[in-house]
Amino acid sequence: MARTNKILPVGIIDIGAHSVRLEVSEIRKNEAPKLLESLNRPLNLGHDVFASGAVSPEKLQGLTGILRDFKKLLGEYQIFHPRVVGTSAIREATNRELVLSRVRDEAGVEIEIIEPQKEAELYFLAMRELLTREGFHFGEMTGIVLIVGTGSVFLLFFENGVLKFCEGSGVGTVRIYDEAGENSSVMAPGRIVERLEHLDLKQRLIESVGLDGTRKMTIVAMGEGVRFLAGQSSVTAAPVLCFSPEEMRARIDDYMARSAAAALAYAADSADFGMASCCNLLKFFLSEFRCENFISPMVSTRSALIA
Repeated sequence: MARTNKILPVGIIDIGAHSVRLEVSEIRKNEAPKLLESLNRPLNLGHDVFASGAVSPEKLQGLTGILRDFKKLLGEYQIFHPRVVGTSAIREATNRELVLSRVRDEAGVEIEIIEPQKEAELYFLAMRELLTREGFHFGEMTGIVLIVGTGSVFLLFFENGVLKFCEGSGVGTVRIYDEAGENSSVMAPGRIVERLEHLDLKQRLIESVGLDGTRKMTIVAMGEGVRFLAGQSSVTAAPVLCFSPEEMRARIDDYMARSAAAALAYAADSADFGMASCCNLLKFFLSEFRCENFISPMVSTRSALIA
């Protein structure tokens, strides 16, 4: 008797610091997931949490409304138990228990808080799986991994394919504006570099894992801003793109040379100010470490959870 290849529909809702995203995919055994639908609703929870500590009643009402809409859409796909996760903004909110309770009661949704270490681990495993599938000899690679989010940034170090260091920080690309409050519109994006310099991550790698600061290594970077700079739009959807450090610097410089109007036009539903911070962050790491090549895999919180 022929064995059937069962199709499993899955729904992931990712509640980030500045947007709520939904992805619906089909999973078949021994095949890459097939994306059926992707939606992104802007919701700046980070502006509340990173500036004042708590999610405001207005943003909480907006969140429950978005989740009700997403749950209705998922029902059309016969998905009644989606995985709904919250990252930096909700996990740091002083009223997070209230948020979880209100969402449960009013939207019928259970939010799972992804703690920082787990979030970084999910990204690393999904990245490793994708690079291996795409023909990279990951077990022979050494480098750093940057997970560049709007609410937080993670730095990981791996040697010969083995993860040896993981550190998260509240230095998100848009968070730096949120924390500035009323002064956010005049805040220089370069301030993110000041925060990174203060963390002294390279020295900590040298002390904790014996990093050779002169050694050339791979930089693997993930995040919406990184994907945009790498040219991984929804149209191209290349699973992995590779660049020399010079090519990546040229892309960053080209973006930063555009007018402010052009820079903010790239995606009205994204945290646009974060692109300038993302550019400065990547330039910092490209100069801080001796980069041999720069890799941009198509990995997001949603794809990491599915993987």
